Amino acid sequence: MFFQVKELCSGYGAIGIVMDVSLSVDKGDICVILGRNGVGKTTLMKTLIGSLKVRAGEIRFEGRGMERMPTHARARLGIAYVPQGRGIFSDLTVEENLRMGEGIGSGKPPYDEVFAYFPRLRERLRQKGGTLSGGEQSQLALGRALIGNPRLALLDEPSEGVQPNIVDEMGEVLARLNRETGLTIILVEQNIEYALGIATTCRIMAKGRLVEEVGKDELSDPETRRRHLAI
Repeated sequence: MFFQVKELCSGYGAIGIVMDVSLSVDKGDICVILGRNGVGKTTLMKTLIGSLKVRAGEIRFEGRGMERMPTHARARLGIAYVPQGRGIFSDLTVEENLRMGEGIGSGKPPYDEVFAYFPRLRERLRQKGGTLSGGEQSQLALGRALIGNPRLALLDEPSEGVQPNIVDEMGEVLARLNRETGLTIILVEQNIEYALGIATTCRIMAKGRLVEEVGKDELSDPETRRRHLAI
């Protein structure tokens, strides 16, 4: 199995948030995790990349245990992370932000490929990250993640605060990346239409647990959406 989580638990201080989560992702999949606000999706992603400690359970990447690895070691294995809120450096230029991604994975940084996916980034290389629009910042965060030639990308709500036409463009880019490079993606999203447009598998998270795997066709049904996702 390419990426696997077994009975994972984590949280903040004495508060447990992620409870006994198990997940298997095949190479080349786009696994979308959906759920209401506050159910633990971002906590799960932070735990997978190593910014939160594992309390119990396992995280395995290509058969290798990672639950005790620091974040930088996971990145060097080829795991990229785009956090909720993008996490760009506002006072650094676009070029400087992109260079921060060179520590992920290995190989020559694919700047030309990234600029082919996101032409706006080439146009704004000298511009500070904090002056970009929300959509451009999302493209920068994803572009920075791609600079290190990752094999697995963990994306936490990349469409948040982004205008619809840019969301559509990003969805097309992720689908192309998956198709053309084999990039495996775990995507947390609130934008259901965007997520279902690119997903190969869908999981529902509730109260800190992955409770169900659902097909994209099932989530086209309004009653199924209401049951799993409505507030």
